[in-house]
Amino acid sequence: MSGDKLQLALRELHEFATSIPFWLTFAAIVLLFTITGPYGTNETMPVIPRFAFWLSIHAGTWLMGVTGCIAGLVWLEGIIANSIARVFVGALAATPFVGLVVVLVNWGWGNSEPSWAKFGEETLSALPLTIVLAGICFLVMRKTLEPVPAAADMPAPIIRSSLLNRLKTENRGNILTLTAEDHYTAVTTSRGHELVLIRFSDALSELDGEDGLQVHRSHWVAIEHVEKLVRENGKLILLLKDGRQVPVSRSFSATVRERLS
Repeated sequence: MSGDKLQLALRELHEFATSIPFWLTFAAIVLLFTITGPYGTNETMPVIPRFAFWLSIHAGTWLMGVTGCIAGLVWLEGIIANSIARVFVGALAATPFVGLVVVLVNWGWGNSEPSWAKFGEETLSALPLTIVLAGICFLVMRKTLEPVPAAADMPAPIIRSSLLNRLKTENRGNILTLTAEDHYTAVTTSRGHELVLIRFSDALSELDGEDGLQVHRSHWVAIEHVEKLVRENGKLILLLKDGRQVPVSRSFSATVRERLS
């Protein structure tokens, strides 16, 4: 399993974990199934157990479907050129696992005994669901899937540091700043901004000769992006060309003054 592919997969999982529309859609569908009580559940289950049952069904099936979509997108690269097609193929490949979840949840709730016939039936019934999930995955990951337009205001990066490989395609520009944020590093480029699941020290090691300076234990800045160095309230501050201000710690102040003088 390639480290880069795993990094991409984790990044896409993070997209889903932080997508409010995704969770609102999930909640709406669970509530819809709870209220309507399809497959006779409105007659055999009170409201609260019915809600728990459909929550279990959808949590498991959506997990399998989303995992399939991400796996298809990441691990079928180089086999299937079209990224959207990879998502749908991954979703279809996850269909048997979706069917298995339905069989096991029904078994756990005492609704039916597992069997190969039941597994085949539920897998076939899950096919429309996985297609819908592929569509939802497409909407969540559409920025990753859309091709990047060529534009004069989106210049190609001068230096191709290996850190860029961790970014979404549309964000791969000249690296301007890095900022440590817990277990993530916030990377700002000439094309956009992105949180990457990588330690700040590891991100610095992947800059591969980028012309910049670490100015603080949590900040790195490209020289080209510095407007000027100022002192405010006795502290050194870098004013950046995008209007942001970055503190300069004492341990890096001498190096910063020398480089920017």
